[in-house]
Amino acid sequence: MSFHRLAAAATLLVAGCATGEDPEPATHVDIAFFECQVQPILDRSCAFVACHGDPARPFFVYSMSKTRLAGDDLLGEVLTDKELCANFYRARALAVVPAAESQLITKPTTLDGLYSQYHEGNYLFEPDGPEVRCLTAWMAGALAPEELAPAPEECQLPWRVDGAGRQPSCQPRRLDCEAALRGPDLPESGS
Repeated sequence: MSFHRLAAAATLLVAGCATGEDPEPATHVDIAFFECQVQPILDRSCAFVACHGDPARPFFVYSMSKTRLAGDDLLGEVLTDKELCANFYRARALAVVPAAESQLITKPTTLDGLYSQYHEGNYLFEPDGPEVRCLTAWMAGALAPEELAPAPEECQLPWRVDGAGRQPSCQPRRLDCEAALRGPDLPESGS
């Protein structure tokens, strides 16, 4: 290889390297906040069978009304501990600080209010929309209250308002994800 080709190749290699630092993993994400605030976003926005509700997708999401671990047996029921924990771990793998660099935000966020540069889908996020604010709060370490409580201000999602104009309240479960992921696909009867 000539000196000029080697120099050109080296220049291209260096030019292709990122100049900033890689985002850090968001290590203090709360599963209770995920269950009450983030899971509803994923369920509504991502879990369609033709999208992230497809088990063949890298970021696969279980949904109450779409794809379930036990097939159609539990459609309409709350996610099992195993399904919720699987969704949490998959989302946590994409949670970074700063949150604005997380694919959970960059992929579905629109640049012009209509189209995402990286993603297609029915529900895309506005750059300063409630879904982005809620995901950002989760990645920043927001905690869910232990008792029944309405969504925090940053997670007031307009599409979750009931007929009386109220946001839903949520009381998170106490989860042991390691045990749940080793356990049966269907909950024990009577539990």
